[in-house]
Amino acid sequence: MNKFIALIATSLFAAGIGFASDAKEQTLTGKAMCAKCELSEADKCTNALQVAAKDGKVTTYLLADNKVSKDFHSKVCMTVLDGVSVTGTVKSEGGKQIITASKIETK
Repeated sequence: MNKFIALIATSLFAAGIGFASDAKEQTLTGKAMCAKCELSEADKCTNALQVAAKDGKVTTYLLADNKVSKDFHSKVCMTVLDGVSVTGTVKSEGGKQIITASKIETK
């Protein structure tokens, strides 16, 4: 029985790795700002990127807390930067769009 449980656990873990590797990086461009100071959408300072679609609808992406995001935050806290490109993987979590940035570039 223990071997069976171990086999199932290993299979589920391997399946999770497969799903994680399916996430493809994409580049989003828009206005970067602080989700707390500018948008009042977070309890602590967090980067956000607002991307406008062709139909005018704006989607807000919160940047996951990692080194790339932290190193960039001083540029947007208390200000808005237009023309910022964020490259990373996007996921939906709790009704919010989250991007884990691997690279952030400004004009």
